[in-house]
Amino acid sequence: MQQTGLEPNQNTFSSVLKACCSSTIFSEQGKLLHSTVVENGIETNLYIASTLINMYSKWQSVEDSTTVFINLPKPNLVTWSALVACYAQNDLALEAIDAFHKMQLEGLQPNQVVYASVLRACSDLEALDLGCLIHAQILEMGLLLNVFVASALIDMYTKCNSFPDARNVFDRFSNGNVVTWSAMIAGHAEDGRDSEALNLFSVMQEDGVDPNEITFIALLSLCTNITTVYQGMLIHTHIIEKGLEKDLPLSNSLVDMYANCGAFHDACKILEGSTQTNVVTWNALINGCVSHLDYEAVLNCLQTMLGQNLVPNDITFVSILSVCNQMGLMEEAFSHFSSMTSKYSILPRFEHYTCIIDILGRAGFFNEAEDILNTMPASADFVAVASLLSHCKTYQKTELAGQCFDGVVSFDSRSALGFMNMSSIYEFEGPKEYSDFAEGFRKTANAWKKPGMACFEADEGDHKFVVSDKTSERCDTLYTKLRSLVAVMREEGYFPQATFLFDHS
Repeated sequence: MQQTGLEPNQNTFSSVLKACCSSTIFSEQGKLLHSTVVENGIETNLYIASTLINMYSKWQSVEDSTTVFINLPKPNLVTWSALVACYAQNDLALEAIDAFHKMQLEGLQPNQVVYASVLRACSDLEALDLGCLIHAQILEMGLLLNVFVASALIDMYTKCNSFPDARNVFDRFSNGNVVTWSAMIAGHAEDGRDSEALNLFSVMQEDGVDPNEITFIALLSLCTNITTVYQGMLIHTHIIEKGLEKDLPLSNSLVDMYANCGAFHDACKILEGSTQTNVVTWNALINGCVSHLDYEAVLNCLQTMLGQNLVPNDITFVSILSVCNQMGLMEEAFSHFSSMTSKYSILPRFEHYTCIIDILGRAGFFNEAEDILNTMPASADFVAVASLLSHCKTYQKTELAGQCFDGVVSFDSRSALGFMNMSSIYEFEGPKEYSDFAEGFRKTANAWKKPGMACFEADEGDHKFVVSDKTSERCDTLYTKLRSLVAVMREEGYFPQATFLFDHS
């Protein structure tokens, strides 16, 4: 176009910038276009500015999006909407909510796009009260719910464990729409309500609503979490019937499901039959190898991935460090941690530090673990402190355990884990009144451990067993069998440590 002597106008720039949003492979072209926009003095054009904000948001360049916005003399609803969406899509929930409030202080009334974005932020924070206020504001303004706002409300309510409210929105708006159906199924699946999610899927089909990729991804995630390969295969059949098996996100979810269920042959068949793969595909396969503690398979996947010119990301190394941690491979863990930063320029996240702290604590290197805990770029999270506390129990490190316990309680005052570990430590070392105090403190804080649950597949069905559950029709038969198994275990020399168990009295 330019070679023919024609000069691009604002519409041309906006269209080409939108094309650059599709992938980070166009990032250099996008940045060059941005420079040209600045040279032409049209960077403050609100339509172009909103496109630039969206482009940088898709590339996760939040700082660049914010810079574009700040340079606008008078942002309008479209640019504010783009900024709120940018923050929400990049997991900056607090910033999204702050921008939502600021735009209203500027006298701008949020539209449906803004509401959908800020509700996503509420979901991430599990901020039910704020989500309810925003829902009330939507109703007060008399805005008709579009499908995206309705699905955002359903997502927010399910994430906040307010399923009756989610159902209320769904019943008012479902109208045979696949987006709201998918939001309901995903919400139940993510909360571990697998029976309800599968039932919703059945009703959805009975109502003549065709599932889409989002529906299937939610269902496959459910199958992955409860490791039910039979249900996963049924979902796979539906995907093939719909002609969606070549969809990359769906293909990745299938690999993840089969690998985590131990069906590596099926996972590899999906991978081999894919017309394209990405780092997410290989992360799914690697994660499956991790769940079955196969370090050699993890390394083989990593090498094959590198051979395809795919670069591992932070999630890849979370999986690699996790398998090293679980298998006690401390030297290998430090080697991978070093290459992550030096070779791939990946900044360690909480999950990486937690793996290193856990493996050091497991091996009894408490000084080193404590050094990392105290020198992390940001404050330690709950998992890091809790994992070190559990190892303090193993090695009877009472003083350090007390410090870790304070940290655990500061993160979650109702976590049973900290109280149980401290009570166990004092049970073996220290005055008995300390153990009694820890147990009393636990009851006062109303910190109860969630009952353990086992789930397995047999006879093409899923079977769940929850600690102390006596609701099954076959309860007597099951407990008779359990007692015989306990007797066999005792004959083999295994005796459970009952001192680690607490009643709910």
